[in-house]
Amino acid sequence: MRLDLSWQEEIKAKEELDQLMREKYGSKPEGRPKNLSEYDQFWSQDKTAEILNQSRALITEDIQLSKPSIRVEMLSKFHLRLPMR
Repeated sequence: MRLDLSWQEEIKAKEELDQLMREKYGSKPEGRPKNLSEYDQFWSQDKTAEILNQSRALITEDIQLSKPSIRVEMLSKFHLRLPMR
Protein backbone atom coordinates (compact mmCIF):
# COMPACT_ATOMS: atom_id res chain seq x y z
CA MET A 1 0.00 0.00 0.00
CA ARG A 2 1.28 3.45 -0.94
CA LEU A 3 0.70 6.44 1.30
CA ASP A 4 0.00 9.83 -0.21
CA LEU A 5 2.56 12.58 0.25
CA SER A 6 1.78 15.24 2.82
CA TRP A 7 1.01 18.65 1.35
CA GLN A 8 4.43 19.83 2.52
CA GLU A 9 6.17 16.94 0.75
CA GLU A 10 4.12 17.51 -2.40
CA ILE A 11 4.95 21.22 -2.71
CA LYS A 12 8.63 20.55 -1.94
CA ALA A 13 8.71 17.92 -4.71
CA LYS A 14 7.21 20.40 -7.19
CA GLU A 15 9.78 23.03 -6.21
CA GLU A 16 12.64 20.51 -6.56
CA LEU A 17 11.40 19.37 -9.98
CA ASP A 18 11.17 22.97 -11.21
CA GLN A 19 14.65 23.74 -9.85
CA LEU A 20 16.25 20.62 -11.39
CA MET A 21 14.75 21.41 -14.79
CA ARG A 22 15.98 25.01 -14.55
CA GLU A 23 19.49 23.73 -13.77
CA LYS A 24 19.32 21.45 -16.79
CA TYR A 25 17.69 23.83 -19.32
CA GLY A 26 18.23 27.28 -17.79
CA SER A 27 15.63 29.75 -16.59
CA LYS A 28 13.64 31.90 -18.93
CA PRO A 29 15.22 35.38 -18.96
CA GLU A 30 13.22 38.40 -17.80
CA GLY A 31 11.85 40.88 -20.29
CA ARG A 32 10.40 40.52 -23.75
CA PRO A 33 11.94 38.09 -26.21
CA LYS A 34 12.87 39.22 -29.69
CA ASN A 35 10.89 36.22 -30.90
CA LEU A 36 8.87 33.65 -28.96
CA SER A 37 10.97 30.68 -30.07
CA GLU A 38 13.88 32.28 -28.22
CA TYR A 39 12.24 31.18 -24.93
CA ASP A 40 11.44 27.62 -26.01
CA GLN A 41 14.87 26.38 -24.96
CA PHE A 42 14.50 27.62 -21.37
CA TRP A 43 12.55 26.14 -18.46
CA SER A 44 9.66 27.98 -16.83
CA GLN A 45 6.87 27.37 -14.33
CA ASP A 46 4.58 27.07 -17.35
CA LYS A 47 6.49 23.94 -18.40
CA THR A 48 6.44 22.54 -14.85
CA ALA A 49 2.67 23.08 -14.77
CA GLU A 50 2.30 21.41 -18.16
CA ILE A 51 4.20 18.23 -17.26
CA LEU A 52 2.31 17.94 -13.94
CA ASN A 53 -1.01 18.69 -15.66
CA GLN A 54 -1.74 21.51 -13.22
CA SER A 55 -2.39 25.22 -13.60
CA ARG A 56 0.51 27.66 -13.61
CA ALA A 57 -1.18 29.52 -10.75
CA LEU A 58 -1.17 26.40 -8.57
CA ILE A 59 2.49 25.66 -9.38
CA THR A 60 3.48 29.26 -8.60
CA GLU A 61 1.63 29.17 -5.29
CA ASP A 62 3.07 25.77 -4.32
CA ILE A 63 6.63 26.82 -5.17
CA GLN A 64 6.20 29.96 -3.05
CA LEU A 65 4.78 27.88 -0.19
CA SER A 66 7.74 25.50 -0.38
CA LYS A 67 10.00 28.26 0.91
CA PRO A 68 10.00 28.43 4.73
CA SER A 69 10.16 32.24 4.88
CA ILE A 70 7.01 32.49 2.75
CA ARG A 71 5.15 30.02 5.00
CA VAL A 72 6.02 32.08 8.08
CA GLU A 73 4.94 35.28 6.32
CA MET A 74 1.64 33.72 5.27
CA LEU A 75 0.99 32.38 8.76
CA SER A 76 1.62 35.77 10.31
CA LYS A 77 -0.60 37.44 7.71
CA PHE A 78 -3.52 35.29 8.82
CA HIS A 79 -2.68 35.81 12.49
CA LEU A 80 -2.50 32.12 13.19
CA ARG A 81 -0.88 31.14 16.42
CA LEU A 82 1.13 27.97 16.58
CA PRO A 83 1.16 26.13 19.92
CA MET A 84 4.38 26.51 21.89
CA ARG A 85 6.22 23.32 22.76
